[in-house]
Order: sequence, then structure tokens, then C-alpha cells
Amino acid sequence: MANTSITSSRIGVTPTIIATDAKNAKVIFGQTTKIMKPLSFVIPTEPKSLQNSGRKVACKGGRAIFFKAPEAKAWIKVVGFYANPHVPAQYIDGPISLTLCFVMKRPVALNGKKHNQGRIPCDKRPDCDNMAKCTTDALQGFWLDDASITELNVSKWYAAKGEMPKIEVTIKQINTEKHENSFYSV
Repeated sequence: MANTSITSSRIGVTPTIIATDAKNAKVIFGQTTKIMKPLSFVIPTEPKSLQNSGRKVACKGGRAIFFKAPEAKAWIKVVGFYANPHVPAQYIDGPISLTLCFVMKRPVALNGKKHNQGRIPCDKRPDCDNMAKCTTDALQGFWLDDASITELNVSKWYAAKGEMPKIEVTIKQINTEKHENSFYSV
């Protein structure tokens, strides 16, 4: 199989199939497949947990119709607006490590002097997993498919006194050739 080009839904990027035979075919976006530097950025918005990523169901003519709730669409647009300047020119190829730190609005009851003035772990609703799912759906554009997220670290905190709610995001490409994680070692 010779080098050929296929079309991509990503504007300006043409993936190239490089292989000696069909069994070893590998799709590469852009010129090279080198490991990118970690991306870290802050999304200055209130973290949200939208059940089912904000999808709703309605019945019309005896058929179920699925649609995104208006509040979900608005929140996803806000997250996309703040994340867009950090989207790389090419999709992140291969396994990805994603770290999300949700900083929730501090309740008034925790503003007293007897409470820690720094960040406090948030053990109340909303659930971390629902917030993470909604955020990964909103961050489309960094990766071709969110199934490539192989490592996900999520934390949820009440903001320090005077700190605004936000989402702190770190995206790293995992180097499969050098990846040594003692937790998974046999």
C-alpha cells in the first residue's frame, strides 16, 4: 500500500495513511507524530453537572426524540469559547491523560473564621463523574475521539476565600514507548 491521502473533517489537516501493507496501516495527522507538550489552561466558569451531558428526551408522534437542553448548549458554548485558544493545530493522536480540577463556589457557611480559608474538598453534589463527562464532551477539538482519554484525574474543591469558580484543565499525550506507571506494573 503506497502513501495515500484521505479526507478529514478537521479543516486544514489531511491525515496520511503510512504502511507497507494493510495489516500495519497507521493514520498520522499532519507531518510528524511527536509527543506534544502538556496543555494547561483555566476555564473561568461555574462547573456544571448536566445529566447525560444535557441530553433530554421528548415524545413526538409516538417516537422518542433526543435533543440538548438549552442550558447545556449555552454552557458548552462558554467552555468552548475559553478552550478554543488552546486547541492545537492538530488533533492529539494516541492515548491522552486528562486532569480536571473543578473549583466550586464556596458556600457562605464555610466563610467563618473556624473554617480553612484555602480550598476545601467538596463532598456534596454535583458528582465528579457527571461534571467530567460533560466537560470532556465540551472539549471536543483537542482529540479526534474522547475514547482516546486513557487516564482521567478528577478533583472537586470549594474555592478558597475570594477565589472565583473555574475549571482547571491539563491535557497530556501519553508516550506509549516510555510510559512506566508503577501502579499498573506487574
